[in-house]
Formats: sequence, structure tokens, C-alpha cells
Amino acid sequence: MSQDINEQADEVRSGKGRKSGGAAIEMMDSRVSKAMSWLWSALGFALVSVVGIAANNLYQLNLTVNRMLDNSAVVATQLKDHEDRLRQLERRNGN
Repeated sequence: MSQDINEQADEVRSGKGRKSGGAAIEMMDSRVSKAMSWLWSALGFALVSVVGIAANNLYQLNLTVNRMLDNSAVVATQLKDHEDRLRQLERRNGN
């Protein structure tokens, strides 16, 4: 309490006298605010784009694997049909 009002004001201005729970006001230039908004928007767009591209790639991979499995099942069925036909012809010619 021995400080005069000017010393107290200097401490408040310099932040030395601030106790926990006090309010701090920070001013930001509007150009910085706009630049930060653009930056966050660009980062958000990039993140959404990467997630979208990854999801599309996984979907295409899933389609390709399913087509391969379906194709292998068709080929296996065709091979079985050919083998059955060959057995029938062998029995017919063998008898």
C-alpha cells in the first residue's frame, strides 16, 4: 500500500501486478484476422479433401476386390462345367 498510483498503473500496464483471474484484452489487426480465417478455411478444405479422396479410394478398392472375387467364382464355375463336360465325353467315348 506504500506504492503511489503511478507505480500501480505502471505495474498494471506491464502485467506485473495482474493476479490470477484477471481479464486480458488483446487486440488483433483485421488483416491478421482475415489471413487466419483464410488459413483455417484452407486447412479445413484440405482435410476434408484428403478424407474424401481416401474414402473414394477405399470404395474403389472394395469394388475391385468384389469384382475379382466374382470373376474368380465365375471362372471356377466355368472350369467345373468344362471338366464335367470332358468327363461326360470320356465316358461316352470310353464305353
